[in-house]
Amino acid sequence: MKKYKIVMLGEKDHGKSTLLANLLIASNSVSEERISEVKSISKKNSTRFEPAYILDAFSEERNMGMTIDTTRADISYKNSIFELIDVPGHLELIKNMMTGASDSEMAILVVSAKNGEGFKPETKRHLFIAMMFNVKAIIVVVNKLDEWGYNKEVFEKIKNQVISYINEINPNVTAIAIPISAYNNENLISKSKNIKWSNEKSLMETIKTLKDKIESDIKINNKHKKGKDSQIRILIQDIMQHRGQIVFGVNYSGKIKKKDKVKILPENITAVVKSVSSTNTQNSSEMQKIKNISIRFDRELDIKRGDVIYDIHSAPAYTKKFRAEIFAINAIDIRKNLEKIRVVLNNNDKKIIGIKILSALSPITGKEIPASNSNKIAPNTYIDAEITLNSTYPMEKFSTFENLGRFIIFVGDKFSGIGRIK
Repeated sequence: MKKYKIVMLGEKDHGKSTLLANLLIASNSVSEERISEVKSISKKNSTRFEPAYILDAFSEERNMGMTIDTTRADISYKNSIFELIDVPGHLELIKNMMTGASDSEMAILVVSAKNGEGFKPETKRHLFIAMMFNVKAIIVVVNKLDEWGYNKEVFEKIKNQVISYINEINPNVTAIAIPISAYNNENLISKSKNIKWSNEKSLMETIKTLKDKIESDIKINNKHKKGKDSQIRILIQDIMQHRGQIVFGVNYSGKIKKKDKVKILPENITAVVKSVSSTNTQNSSEMQKIKNISIRFDRELDIKRGDVIYDIHSAPAYTKKFRAEIFAINAIDIRKNLEKIRVVLNNNDKKIIGIKILSALSPITGKEIPASNSNKIAPNTYIDAEITLNSTYPMEKFSTFENLGRFIIFVGDKFSGIGRIK
């Protein structure tokens, strides 16, 4: 059964962990023993049952009252398995959120209706990055409506704020808003009697409906991309010696089989496939894309982790200069720190010798920012830029091969931003 990934976004205290925990309980995806353990912990720490403790693996997290790392939980619903990825809701750990968002087709955004919470600037940053990395559908969950007696007007106000922002940033993203109370299990698995005014389905039913729609859209799109999908793209993950050299990799695109002639970049080495197999199908002569595979070549090669295997006729061109979209997590002073700025592409560390800012955008307002200083990139800013490296590298556009078209920016050893190649 296929596991479908969904990233959960939202700020601290807006109810992500409570929502995920109660979905686990309501869908019978967590053991009675674990629930009993949490009831015991809750009794020691508070006056009421805290379902969120189901997700907190460390006592330090319970004491701090916040999730300090990415949590993944599987929920079974109507013959499907959904892996919900609960990522931190505060800016300091936005890098962890990026890891969760990058491989998900769908996101659940939790926004609290409680007085003083609501749709915050940091929430917009999370949304912006999720959409930047091609989340195709967003379910806006307006939580804690019990605080307002399940008032429709309160829901509509938050719904309009969030949906308008999503449409402003990316009108191609499907966005649906659902009213819930995560703690009271209202509108999670089945329709809520307290929210009769809503025309939307329950949360899990909406997830299932959107999942089916996205999968249908992907099948339709793939019919128009047969040429691209036939191109081999295998990212090398490891190399070991066992009766000769074995190369382990992730096959993102195309089929590779015995006797295929391939090119390995950036070393620009040509080789012939001697054999290929996967971790679950040994001695297979041909593997489909998106599989972990192992390959033996006709000879031992001087290659490394992070190199990419291509079919001989579709390898990308080498270039030093490329266009990119960048989200700066921290401030980047181009003039002052240029010698320290580098990008990591597919585990390859490349030095940047030039960044030309073409335009800048605020993820808070969705509006363009006047370029007052072309040598400085403010934190939490999106820019369109022209980047020059100190040496040539095979570049893949994010729109063509997502997994190979994204990168991380460092200033020295400091994580400073994320980007995708245009």
